[in-house]
Amino acid sequence: MKKKIVIISLLVVALSISLFHLYPIVKGKMIAKNYLENLVQENYSKASSYHIDPNQKMILEQKLESLKEDGVFIKSYKDIIVNSDDGWITGKATITLTENGIHAEYPIYIIFDGSRVNPLVTRLESLAESENLNKWLLEG
Repeated sequence: MKKKIVIISLLVVALSISLFHLYPIVKGKMIAKNYLENLVQENYSKASSYHIDPNQKMILEQKLESLKEDGVFIKSYKDIIVNSDDGWITGKATITLTENGIHAEYPIYIIFDGSRVNPLVTRLESLAESENLNKWLLEG
């Protein structure tokens, strides 16, 4: 009887540890998907609700709307991958950015912050060189 209790206890501990590491990855992927999907659908207000800094929400919405008027916007995304690295949640995706009618694909990094239970997007980054991409990533 004692042996069964020990085995069950070990299984419960192992399951708890697995869920502790798995939950933020699943939640991060959901947040990234919703964030990018709302950007594609031009619902910038809803997209900004997945952004970590509430003071940046209005700025984020205004900049993305201004870029849309200039012909720079996200057309689609694919290949979202979210990982946990030493407790930090990171993501990758590929976006298709429309730049004045021309479509170009760029790999991006999704930087998260917040709690493990509720990660939010801090910013998007890319190593690709493009003036319009940098503006869209809100770096330029």
